[in-house]
Order: sequence, then C-alpha cells, then structure tokens
Amino acid sequence: MSRARALRQRVPAPVIDLALVAAAAVDVRLNNWEPTRLELALAAVGCTALAFRRRFPLVVFLLTLPSR
Repeated sequence: MSRARALRQRVPAPVIDLALVAAAAVDVRLNNWEPTRLELALAAVGCTALAFRRRFPLVVFLLTLPSR
C-alpha cells in the first residue's frame, strides 16, 4: 500500500470535509476584492454545500458549479 493511500485511510472523513470547506472559504476571501451581498451569499452556499458532498454529491456539484 502506498504512503498516500495509508494516510488517506487514517484521516476521518469529517476532517477532510472541514478542510475542503476551509479551503473554499479562504479562496473566496482571497479572490473577492469588492464583493456584493449576493456574491457573498452564493459563496457561503457553495462553501456550506461542500460539507454535504458525501451524502448528496449531485446536489453539491450543482450548487458549487456556478462559481465565477
């Protein structure tokens, strides 16, 4: 078994999901210089949807697709 696969099997799924949400939030913050309320709301929906990607993959894909 490769080292990367062994590490991935040891990290719990919620930790990975939390890391993805945090990375998305940082990405939104770094790339929105003058955001409007609508942009912030859509970014929040997209970041929050990532937390549910294991349970509802198609819905999460559709919610995160319309990014800028």
